Amino acid sequence: MSLLYSESRPFTVKELAIKLGYTTKTILKMIEVLEFELQKWSNTVQLVVKENKEIQLKTSEKFSLKVIELSYLKESHIFKACDAIFNGDFVDIATFSNENYISYSTLYGRLIAIRPVLKQYQLEFKPNNKAHFLGEEKQLRYFFFHFYWNSSWGMEWPFKGIKKKQLLPFIEAIEQFKNSPLMISEQEFFFYWLGVISVRIQNQHAIEDSPLMEIVIDGNPKFELFSQKMYPLFKELFSLEESQIHNEIKFLFTILFIYTQYELEDPLISEMLVFSQNKEHLVFEATNYWLKRYMEFFRLNLSAAEYGAIYTNLVHLHFRVYFFEGEQSSFFSREDEIHKKEDVYHLMMAYFYKELLQESKYYPILKHKNDLLLNYTLLARKFIKLEIDYRPVRIQLLSVYGKAETIQLTTKLQQICEEKIEFSYTLGEKVDLIISDRHYEELDESVAPLVIWNENPKVKDFMRIIKIIEELMIQKFNHYLLKTETNKSTFLE
Repeated sequence: MSLLYSESRPFTVKELAIKLGYTTKTILKMIEVLEFELQKWSNTVQLVVKENKEIQLKTSEKFSLKVIELSYLKESHIFKACDAIFNGDFVDIATFSNENYISYSTLYGRLIAIRPVLKQYQLEFKPNNKAHFLGEEKQLRYFFFHFYWNSSWGMEWPFKGIKKKQLLPFIEAIEQFKNSPLMISEQEFFFYWLGVISVRIQNQHAIEDSPLMEIVIDGNPKFELFSQKMYPLFKELFSLEESQIHNEIKFLFTILFIYTQYELEDPLISEMLVFSQNKEHLVFEATNYWLKRYMEFFRLNLSAAEYGAIYTNLVHLHFRVYFFEGEQSSFFSREDEIHKKEDVYHLMMAYFYKELLQESKYYPILKHKNDLLLNYTLLARKFIKLEIDYRPVRIQLLSVYGKAETIQLTTKLQQICEEKIEFSYTLGEKVDLIISDRHYEELDESVAPLVIWNENPKVKDFMRIIKIIEELMIQKFNHYLLKTETNKSTFLE
């Protein structure tokens, strides 16, 4: 499904067999099954099978691949088992396997297979008696939040025993506390967290007090106001002791803290900077180290606004990976998502990340490579503009309509391309890419790759060229990084 949806064109059976690693006979059987199963979504998607054995997915504007993915996930035995364990409905492996028409050994094997994922969250699968996941309560909540969020993505309410509308007062209180309305995606995000918290409390699993929560609560003037808003809501909805209510409020405040993000001129940055002053903890020390090393490494002078925005966002990020163990990338990842192409910022931050690891003191935070590298890259793209001295992609563009048309096309390409590019109009000059509307004999001797596009290029032609330029830019940047590392010099020397 993902492969067919990835491109708006027909695929041959042979092509699908090669890409997916199956025989053509198996592909034909899969197509037959898929054609039948997609009938329930016939108003938004149709599998078109042509006589020449070409297959294409036709979709409407309302089509969502996530809806179909969720449907398949919910039918999987491992999903059903984890859902039953979360809700306290999993009696034992034998009972579950009988109820779901799966052999004991097969189910046991599949549950054992998720142990590496559980280990990332510092959890264990205990199959004896009533099967369950064993670990610290905050880790169990983190695991199940990722389990449900990365499967449902807010498309439906997966929590039994608690209605979504029962948690609406909490969302309204969060918005009052933040003094701003949440976007619908943010609302769903916190609804899911509240759903996980609620079910765990209902199943007699209250959060334990933790010294880690005191890091963001001690000396934070906002916590008292937050506690006043949340106390009556927890008191009314749950049967908890006073100490348990206060611990749950601390935990929810911690969740809000670790997922807080700031824009460049956010007025709340100054409050966070004041709160962070003189804090003696590894989270704040690691953040100071990060910024100091970053400015030295890239020879940057940040403005006060840039420094404040980067520092405060890093504090929240570093505390999250310090407070919780586990990465959501472990859940339901598709191959096309795992192997997404890197861009220049990602390569730059990966290079810088290796430099950060030279200081072992901060390894308890910096060890979370995947999560940190993704977020470091996002921060760099958002707040940091680097003028790195590596050569742009040099392009020769040829048009049958002459130089005037060529100049017009290069201008358009420059307007829509974010990468560093420059153009040559003289045949024979050294370039990285040749774009032409036909194959000229004189181009046979060129070592640069040749791309043929339409005489009157369409949007898809420009998008194809931009993708090629991005790949060439990454090659150049990789060469630049290798040269820099070989010379053992400062990054921008």
